[in-house]
Amino acid sequence: MAIQSVTAVVGGQAVTLSYDSQSGTWVGQYIPTGTSWHEPGHAFDATLTAVNSTGAAVSTDGGSFPGLRLVVNETDPPDITMV
Repeated sequence: MAIQSVTAVVGGQAVTLSYDSQSGTWVGQYIPTGTSWHEPGHAFDATLTAVNSTGAAVSTDGGSFPGLRLVVNETDPPDITMV
């Protein structure tokens, strides 16, 4: 029973992953809308759902698998005006 599809939900946004046969991995792109600093644990929690060829689905998230937590740091310094 091969995996047929994988979907990730990160920061409330669903991302459909595609299988890269060359590397043997499922890949996708998520563009965060901001820093993860104000999120619980300072990271976005991701939920992955994999569906196999029989239609059975299994899900896991960052609470069960810490590697599914996405940390986004600010890359630009803040613009501060002193008044």
